[in-house]
Amino acid sequence: MRYASVLVTYNRKDLLVEAINSLLKQTITPQEVVIVDNNSTDGTREFLEKKGIFDNSLIKYIKLEENVGGAGGFNAGLEYVRDNLDVDWVSVSDDDAIYKTDYFEVIAKKSLENVDIKAFAGSVKFPDGEIQIGHRKLFTNHDRYSAENISENFYKKDFFLADFASFVGLTISTKLLNKIGLPDKDYFIWFDDFEYGIRINKYTKIGVCSNAIIIHKTLKELHGKKKEMKKVFSWKEYYGIRNRILTIKKHGTSVGLAVVLIGYILNTAKLIFKRKIEYRSVKEIGIGIKDGIKNVKGKNKNYLP
Repeated sequence: MRYASVLVTYNRKDLLVEAINSLLKQTITPQEVVIVDNNSTDGTREFLEKKGIFDNSLIKYIKLEENVGGAGGFNAGLEYVRDNLDVDWVSVSDDDAIYKTDYFEVIAKKSLENVDIKAFAGSVKFPDGEIQIGHRKLFTNHDRYSAENISENFYKKDFFLADFASFVGLTISTKLLNKIGLPDKDYFIWFDDFEYGIRINKYTKIGVCSNAIIIHKTLKELHGKKKEMKKVFSWKEYYGIRNRILTIKKHGTSVGLAVVLIGYILNTAKLIFKRKIEYRSVKEIGIGIKDGIKNVKGKNKNYLP
């Protein structure tokens, strides 16, 4: 299996080193590990030099001139692989994703057994071993592109098919990359992997290899079920609302879009009635909806980390 790995980072240098080493220690060595630094301000480059990361000839370091979000980072990394490397597969992940040493060995075996499948992924787990089920999904509605998480029961089998896999260990063939193009860099964050999954699904299902494990070092509370919007609007919610609408407009139907818009309005009205949301948040939700309808894309200076 000839593959490269794209790793996008922003201001998490300690985790980044662990993520890099997990790729360098794979039982099937990557042809190149492409680090896309989203203009980190915490001394990431100097830290990598101190740790001797650049002494390894497999490392390619790309420092972007500005933070273009996860969407822009994955776009840049995959573009580099597409245009410069002679590989058959490419994986994507953030700096908080730690691969078990046989991750790509397991995927390589399944790719030979399932030659019609052109995209693969593994099991995403918390550090304690619990599966993060939100990273692998099945589409339930193609008008508005809703999806449901694949339950833990599926992971009892060593292999199953999914419609969507997040950018945590997703591995696609470079032939498929050439067909579907790059992730939309103008999404900035959120829904970029979902929209990419829709494009993948037009050509192939995604084979999930349960025994290929990637540890996602993130807080469990960030992956719990959201019962309702927070009282104070998070800057990330803007992109979630806007990019969901952009995705439905591109791949769904007008009926599906109408259902989603009505859902946003009714849910917001419900929160206002229960006094569970501030006026400022209502305004910002409206901006997200408006920008999605008007096809406003890219980074919004009012909604940044």
